[in-house]
Amino acid sequence: MKLEKSVLDEFMKKFNQMPHRCPVCGCEKFGVSDFETQILSLDRQGSDIAISKEISHLPTITTHCLHCGHIDQFAISVFLNPVVK
Repeated sequence: MKLEKSVLDEFMKKFNQMPHRCPVCGCEKFGVSDFETQILSLDRQGSDIAISKEISHLPTITTHCLHCGHIDQFAISVFLNPVVK
C-alpha cells in the first residue's frame, strides 16, 4: 500500500535530521520506499506455520543503503509518535 503523502513527508522530515551510516558498508546514502511494508507474525505449531490463526503485523517504512542494499525498517506508529523522548 502506498504511504499517505503526509506520513511520508513527516517521516522524511525526521529521517533527514538523523545521522545515517550503513552498518554493513559505511555508506551514508539511503533510499526510502514510498510503500508501507509489514513485519508479519504468524502462529506456529512445531515447525509448521498455522495459517488458520490470526496474523499480527507491524506497519513499517523501509529504507535501504544505496551501495550494498542493507535494509532498515521503522515502525510507523513509533517513529511518528515516539513514546520515549
